[in-house]
Amino acid sequence: MGKEIEMKLLTTQAGCHRLFTSRTVTKTALSATKKRLTLNNTYYDTKDGALSRERMAYRVRVTDGRAYEATIKTKGTSTGGLSVRGEFTVSLKDERPVTEGFPPDVTRHLKDLLHGESLVPTVTITFLCHAMDLAVGKSRVELSLDEGIIESGGHSQPLREVELELKEGDPAALFALVSQLAGELPLYPEDRSKLERGLSLLAGKEPLEPCGDAVKVPETFAGAAPFLRETLHDLGVFFNGTGKGALIADRLVLAADFWKEKAMGGDEAVRLREAADHFGTDDDVYLEKDLEEGRTAALLWQCLAKVCSKSHEEESRFQEELPRVKK
Repeated sequence: MGKEIEMKLLTTQAGCHRLFTSRTVTKTALSATKKRLTLNNTYYDTKDGALSRERMAYRVRVTDGRAYEATIKTKGTSTGGLSVRGEFTVSLKDERPVTEGFPPDVTRHLKDLLHGESLVPTVTITFLCHAMDLAVGKSRVELSLDEGIIESGGHSQPLREVELELKEGDPAALFALVSQLAGELPLYPEDRSKLERGLSLLAGKEPLEPCGDAVKVPETFAGAAPFLRETLHDLGVFFNGTGKGALIADRLVLAADFWKEKAMGGDEAVRLREAADHFGTDDDVYLEKDLEEGRTAALLWQCLAKVCSKSHEEESRFQEELPRVKK
């Protein structure tokens, strides 16, 4: 069994062009690991969606038209673009899905869900994958850029996704890496897998949905971290053309207030308010350029990195004070 720990991010066409020439990548790249693959993923389920209800994915992948494999991914967690889930892979002779060859408990669970039904294709994703390993401190991260198309139920949408997968080391390396990359190209969190996006197409749903209109100002650094991640998510929704500028403006103002209240220093509070002004007035020319260049996204990733650091300090102080309180 493998545990998949990765971060999925949306980017723009310009971001695709700049990714592998960015300073962050060139200074951490392990060039010998560079690869370029043409991938065709077909996802399978029962006609009534038994696997998707269980949040399980069954994928058959064809690599460069000649290598076949089947992968089962179990349900996991996903927050702010970071996902953790189980993954099991077996080699295939051809493109036909199989139920045998996986660990016994996985095979049993799969057969229980199928109830004798056949697996049928639901989503097809064809893309070109550029990948390379990066050395981030003591951690090793695989960076991949996937460009292609997602197709399901007669509908399609472009795929421009950056993935950071932890190969070894600390998951914090993923957040450290993306906070640096976001200063060089636009990156927006994507909590849904490629399959989930394909199933949304099949159901005729909007590509992304905002986190919600109920926005409360964070009071602690620990509370500010998820708040900023949700703001980044909503920025990605807006980038896809389905979000609300006013909601983002509200979040940016609250983030600026938090920054000022905590006396964080720097010019982040001023820049957050400036961005809020533009999102609040729907300045289309500014917003289109901002989203393409990722300026507000980069600012939020920068704030998130600082807040996460402060959150650890806050927790350490709490642990130090706890024995004194007990006395």
